[in-house]
Amino acid sequence: MNDLPVAESEQMIPYIKERKKSGVSRIIFLFAIIGIVAAICITLLKSSGGNLSGLFGFLGGKESSTTADKETTTSPSEKEDIYDYDISTLPEGKKAIIPADLSAEKQGKRYTSDIDVSVSDTSAALAKTPTGKTSVLIICTHPYESYCNEKLLCYGDDFSAVGGENTVDALARELTVSLLGLGIGAEYLDLGITSAKNSYSKAKIKIEDYLKKHPDIVYVIDLHRGIEADSDGNLLSPITEKDGDIYAQISFSVGTENKSASKSLPSVNTLYEKISERFPSLLMPTQISEATLNQQLSPTVITLDIGTCANTYSSAENTAEFFAFIFAEAVKD
Repeated sequence: MNDLPVAESEQMIPYIKERKKSGVSRIIFLFAIIGIVAAICITLLKSSGGNLSGLFGFLGGKESSTTADKETTTSPSEKEDIYDYDISTLPEGKKAIIPADLSAEKQGKRYTSDIDVSVSDTSAALAKTPTGKTSVLIICTHPYESYCNEKLLCYGDDFSAVGGENTVDALARELTVSLLGLGIGAEYLDLGITSAKNSYSKAKIKIEDYLKKHPDIVYVIDLHRGIEADSDGNLLSPITEKDGDIYAQISFSVGTENKSASKSLPSVNTLYEKISERFPSLLMPTQISEATLNQQLSPTVITLDIGTCANTYSSAENTAEFFAFIFAEAVKD
């Protein structure tokens, strides 16, 4: 536009002056505005699922984390089954190492035996260990028995269930350390046995000699690991879970003499019950053996199998630590 004067038109545009609203009109107008705002709020409230923080989120406020979680978090996936094993992935010519639940709870039986023998579930009060004295002797009649490598899913002709670093000998030494840490006077005795031949008779000589020098021994714990297989020759790894950790399942072995269970049975039953109160799925059925297992000796001899050759050493370690805790709690004076 230029700065030249503009001629007035013959018909001037009328000046319209805003009319003042009367009091009644203002009230009607105010109610109308309130109604519109209320309608908008109701609509937004419904769309936000009834959550006020979601309703006023457009004002810059942060929505509650609870609402956000409900809207954005998916339901957790199912817990991984520790017994899952896909047999179809087994390489040709190999045998599987299958995780299994061999608990007494699962099998529905407390004892297992291949002989005709009378067994009582009578328990007995456990003898207390004296403070400040070596009172528990740990041994391995078969110290060469070993556990398998971590995450081993199958095995072939080159598989060995003996030797190496992950043996029951190593585990027994750890069990001894755990008991000492819990205030139990424990000591590990290396029997120097290298084969199963005459192993129990050799162990008996060593134990008796040790007991002559250590009269305060109350318990002898003979640590083993078992071996379990299915009808196809696949090895079974008996495991269970607690607080996200994998444990090798355990079993007690009770010897017999003259078709009667050894004097260790009542003490074994007591330990079984104490473990069952805390961790029932850890226990496999108690095995009744036709051999004496040196349980004719005095003091009480407890023969304990932790897992099998198909268990990992770490799962056996977890179990040994748990057993040490239960045992110490039961016998500590």
